[in-house]
Amino acid sequence: MKKTETLYKALLKKRVVTTADIVKISRDVVSKDVTLNYLHKKYLRGMLKEEKMIRVKRGLYIILEPLETSKNFSYDRFLLGSKFSKKYYLGFHTALEFYGCAHSAFNTVYICLNKKNRFKSFTFQNTTFKPAYTDKVELGVKTHNYLSHTVTVSTKERTLVDCLNRVKYAGGWEECLKSLEGLSGVNFNKLLKIVDSFGNDLLYRKTGMVLQKLKDISIYYQDVDDGILRFLKDRSGSTPRYLEKHVSSYFNKEWNMYVPKNFDDYFRGI
Repeated sequence: MKKTETLYKALLKKRVVTTADIVKISRDVVSKDVTLNYLHKKYLRGMLKEEKMIRVKRGLYIILEPLETSKNFSYDRFLLGSKFSKKYYLGFHTALEFYGCAHSAFNTVYICLNKKNRFKSFTFQNTTFKPAYTDKVELGVKTHNYLSHTVTVSTKERTLVDCLNRVKYAGGWEECLKSLEGLSGVNFNKLLKIVDSFGNDLLYRKTGMVLQKLKDISIYYQDVDDGILRFLKDRSGSTPRYLEKHVSSYFNKEWNMYVPKNFDDYFRGI
């Protein structure tokens, strides 16, 4: 078997590869001392021309199956999203989709990372890969073995907290709440530690109020007890806050918070 075919088959097993992946794999199947420049001239240029691979963006490629073409192929967006940065996690609505509880399918993949690793939003095949910046990239994340790759996703606990903290990345309140209702397996002790790490007054209140409401309608939140709610109340401030500003609201005395008048309707629709 020619080295070109051997390399192609080795890359195909990975399906989505960065230039670093290509060099690493090539050193196992071509030569231990190959360089990217050599590989491009000797192999990659021809593979691109023959449509054995396509360039997604600089340094990122999809390897095509033998019967696929550049106009007719499929790819996994979780896998592709995992290749935009070394330190990242897939979060917010993307994590809800990964865990299979998202109420709706979105054409946006949220890649959470530190601003120093920033990248511009990128659209490929009608899917937008969008950065969501955070200083807590390593808090509440988990690596998953996924399609012969390692993919980092926020844990269910971090996903819930992130979505409540920045609800626009969860699709707005209605999409967020309908999705969280189906998020099973949340460890509420771990959840409290993650909420506490943010030290955000409004986040304590939002989390407490939402958990309290989900407890009444979802089997996955039956373990939310008075101790959990008390923990969140005790860390909430004494000054009334707004869940959303500039909208018609009512005052929720228990959580000392002004809540949009239509907010409870989202739960009735779950």
